[in-house]
Amino acid sequence: MLINPGFEESEDGIRAHPWRASLAWGGLTKRTTEAARTGDYGVSIETGVNNNPWVSQLIPVEEGATYRLRAWFRSTAGATGRTAFKLEYYANATPSLQSFVGDYAWNESSAKMNGQWHQMEAVHAAPEGAQYALFYVRLNGTGKVYFDDTAVTKIQDRQRIRVYTDEVFYYPERTEATIMAEIVAPSGGYANYRVDIQLFDEQDTMVWSEMNVAAAAQVGASFNPALVMTDIQAPYEATVVLRDPLGAELERQVRTIYRWERPTTIPEHGIIQVDGQPFFPVIAYHAPVSTFSYLKEIGVNTVQANATSSVSAITERLNAAEQHGLKVLVPFYNNMKVTENYPFIRTAVPAIKNHPALLGYMIMDEPTYNGIGQEELLGAYEIIRSLDRDHPTYMVENQRTAFESTGQATDILVSDLYPFRPNEVLPIRRVGDDIREAIEAVRGDKPVWNILQTFRTGTWSYLPTIEEVRNMGHQSFLAGAKGIGFYSITDPDWSLKDSVLWPGLTAFKEEIDLMRELLLYGNRTHTTIGEHVQWGIWTKADEQFAIVINTSSEQRQATLPLGQAASVVEQIYGGTAGTYEVLLPEPEVTLAPLQTIVYRIVPKEEESLSMADTIALLQGAGEINSVLAGHLHYRISIIALLMQQGEAVQATAYIEDLIRYIRDPSLAAQGLITTKATRQLEEKAGELLRQLNA
Repeated sequence: MLINPGFEESEDGIRAHPWRASLAWGGLTKRTTEAARTGDYGVSIETGVNNNPWVSQLIPVEEGATYRLRAWFRSTAGATGRTAFKLEYYANATPSLQSFVGDYAWNESSAKMNGQWHQMEAVHAAPEGAQYALFYVRLNGTGKVYFDDTAVTKIQDRQRIRVYTDEVFYYPERTEATIMAEIVAPSGGYANYRVDIQLFDEQDTMVWSEMNVAAAAQVGASFNPALVMTDIQAPYEATVVLRDPLGAELERQVRTIYRWERPTTIPEHGIIQVDGQPFFPVIAYHAPVSTFSYLKEIGVNTVQANATSSVSAITERLNAAEQHGLKVLVPFYNNMKVTENYPFIRTAVPAIKNHPALLGYMIMDEPTYNGIGQEELLGAYEIIRSLDRDHPTYMVENQRTAFESTGQATDILVSDLYPFRPNEVLPIRRVGDDIREAIEAVRGDKPVWNILQTFRTGTWSYLPTIEEVRNMGHQSFLAGAKGIGFYSITDPDWSLKDSVLWPGLTAFKEEIDLMRELLLYGNRTHTTIGEHVQWGIWTKADEQFAIVINTSSEQRQATLPLGQAASVVEQIYGGTAGTYEVLLPEPEVTLAPLQTIVYRIVPKEEESLSMADTIALLQGAGEINSVLAGHLHYRISIIALLMQQGEAVQATAYIEDLIRYIRDPSLAAQGLITTKATRQLEEKAGELLRQLNA
């Protein structure tokens, strides 16, 4: 499919036609004899910075068809990082944002950057709508690498049936499962074609079916797995058969599913437990043992171990973490591979599963970006959970379109949307949006956590401010994340502790502690996610807490539905601290650009406030003009005197006259009183009438 796959041909002696290069041909990208593995030429790519240089070629593809990608590479001395493939799919031969339909990335093991020739190989199916693809070979690192003998080969035509399910490992409490299929239309359309949807057990006995379903672009049927999938951990085959008008079988596709116990440390509410108690994880990425002594300064209680193939190295990390009161997530993706690590998983899990510092197992990091398919992830999940019934698996996914697929292969799904990117800045509200998408993708059955952007390294040259980190952190919590993390603590050119962000993070620890308290012991009573402003309200004991977030770059307002007419409000985080009384059930809050404010609220009984106190508070809040407030105080003093003298009839008349007066629309029209204040005073006047009539 590729033209000039071995870079032998050139129209000008410099460029390998029709390959394009991110760095100039003849400069840092060269068609050269020193890069040849076979023939006379290959291509060399060289860079001194992490700019992911590449050569690419546009090729036609067929949607749904499966392709094998191959290329040979050899690193030179001093080269770092990994070589990689990438495919960008487009709806036509003019690549653009408008014609883009999806992409795929695959990274080779860094261990193969050893000066020897190695072949990269990956397999991928073109997504729906794809007609063309840009095929890339690239260097995700620095130094010089040679490429030669590239190939893209179609290995399978588009299948007529694609079977998928809403889960793969169904927890026992699930009472509904759905088998779905996408059917490619026969040449004459779907008329008179039928579909059988069936479920078979390990003995090939059909335990459930929905037969003779009219064929369509999408078909599906639901069943109760608790009733028909009676064997825990046993495989069941979800099967879809397409039949022609005469009943002959045209195609059959199968997907294996299971019923599997939850990890004992994750109950149905999704909050992970440690020693039988709920736990709010705060994770540190790239945290060597030398950092353990100070991680608690920013609230960290969990660390990521190193990806390794040494059980003793993992055990040492677990022991060190235990000494510092930290929990550990153990990665099983050494060299960014999964299937290749299956044998090590089988050895490591029995050896470490009873260690008191173990929190869970990391199957893969960003599997979609790293070109790891769901089947590999599911295989790792099955091995781990077969060996350890207690601890969960954990997986980070940075592609929201893959949340469902990745979420089916793990017990904990983690988002890591970093909005401040080298070549673009995404809206900061995408952080919360992605968490909500992730929760929806796992149907609320599994916990979702989030990793915050707290680094500056390589081409990622922007370090978020503490206000931006606070914004992202509170968005995470408000969106429903049950754990958060920091990426990263250290990297070759980065130290979080030595950055300007560290002092702010040490202060942010108090806010993380509050998130933990509200998640574990509070009750959320209200959530609003607006276009620019979002907020949530929690109750805990006799207090309320409100988190209000402005995700825009402009000043915004929010109205908080506290419920009670009067409150004592303390602004505890974000902006100027202070305590004041609010005499409105729905006070308005003004937020600066990207500001996040946290309030502690103590409801105040409305009856404890006199009419005079009410007017004074409204005046102090700017709800009543001072001249009008003085006039109202005069009227109230007369009413109070009449009530003291027992003149109920006259007092009633004065109160009714007061109500008519404050309802006068001209007062609001002149800006003397707000609508909220009018309503509040009417309620107070009504109380006085009820007192007289009692």
